[in-house]
Amino acid sequence: ISLTMVESKIGKGGGGGGGRVPVPDSWEPFQAFVSSGEWVDGKVNGLLNFGAFVTITLPDGKLAQGLCHVSQLQEGFCDNPNDVVEVGQAVKVRISSIDEDRNKMSLSMVEAGSGGGGGGGRSFRGERPDLSPFEDVGPDEWLDGKITSTPSFGAFVMVKVPGTEQMVEGLVHITQIKEGFIESVADEFEVGQEVKVRVTGVDPGAGKLSLSMKSESGGSYDEEE
Repeated sequence: ISLTMVESKIGKGGGGGGGRVPVPDSWEPFQAFVSSGEWVDGKVNGLLNFGAFVTITLPDGKLAQGLCHVSQLQEGFCDNPNDVVEVGQAVKVRISSIDEDRNKMSLSMVEAGSGGGGGGGRSFRGERPDLSPFEDVGPDEWLDGKITSTPSFGAFVMVKVPGTEQMVEGLVHITQIKEGFIESVADEFEVGQEVKVRVTGVDPGAGKLSLSMKSESGGSYDEEE
């Protein structure tokens, strides 16, 4: 499997992540792995709904702890970290960046450049659909869509590729569903529910499509009608 550690507080363990790991006396040995992109050994020591805490061990035995964000746990969509890794599991990670001032480190179990499977839509295995037609869709144009799943961070919506009969999934991030606080996406929608969405971002190379249920002014489709 491939994964990515993002913005984790070193030595704090955070909300249920294993025992404390002391902050390294020097980040220099870890920085060397940032530039090289080499894989290092790690062990999962805590799981949260937004990711997995992992303690990494350099070849010289130095330790540090990082957080693997749910969007970077594997290539492709991940709704629940428990479905991908488990506490005590040995993993391989890359160190992608280090914030020495804040003692934070970003790690990755995803190959460099693959992008992981988080915001902007699901990553596709095998033949990737051509999303380039969405680049010509205006920001004020509403598309018909259907809810396919409601993870904690947003809603996946199936829409038709313009000019074709092909259907693809895009992600409506929780912040793009409506104005105001949303406690549970699952409480807002049912799988199979028909909705109206706008295209806010397209990455044909990564096979990702970002959608919104809010108008450019912040209202909803119904408010514009």
